[in-house]
Amino acid sequence: SEKRHRDFSANVAHELRTPLAVLRTRLDSMDDTPEHRAMREEVSGMARLLDQMLTAARLEKISAETFRPLDLRDVGVRAAAALGHLAVAEGRLVELIGHDGPVTVDGNVDAVDQAVRNLIENAIKYSSRGTTITIDVDDSPSPGPSLGVINRGATISPEVRPLIFERFQRADRRGEGRGLGIGLSIVKQVADAHNAKIVVE
Repeated sequence: SEKRHRDFSANVAHELRTPLAVLRTRLDSMDDTPEHRAMREEVSGMARLLDQMLTAARLEKISAETFRPLDLRDVGVRAAAALGHLAVAEGRLVELIGHDGPVTVDGNVDAVDQAVRNLIENAIKYSSRGTTITIDVDDSPSPGPSLGVINRGATISPEVRPLIFERFQRADRRGEGRGLGIGLSIVKQVADAHNAKIVVE
């Protein structure tokens, strides 16, 4: 039953991507009025949601057979390069700190890339304007290699922190209309598939 539900969600998300892309193209050809900008934002939000649904369905199939050595620092570099323009557009900066050399772990590189991008997108959404989002790569022997995403914004109360990784749960409602709480559940899904630990401080 769960597999049928996942497959149905993935199929619906896939079928909706094309008409949304057509709609976005038509909106882009219209005058740059406040109404058209608002509609473009709504369409972009729907496109991101569909991408997350497809990603969630795809990540259900992660197995150790797809694992290869990957460099967490490279993951951070790629994520910063991919999302730096979005951060700047939203009045934030992105920096990469920590270990200078390779930090190698075994994993599915596409899944880990997606998880880190989701963390950064979440940080952009909920950090304060004018602040810097930090990607911190650590290679300490204990507790082991790690990649952290640090943002400067409102704190999340300790009792709510375990809930933010549940699908459709959102601890911060200021971003109403900008997501359904799937992004962080994907991060947890990727961490679980890699026998990794995810924490919020």
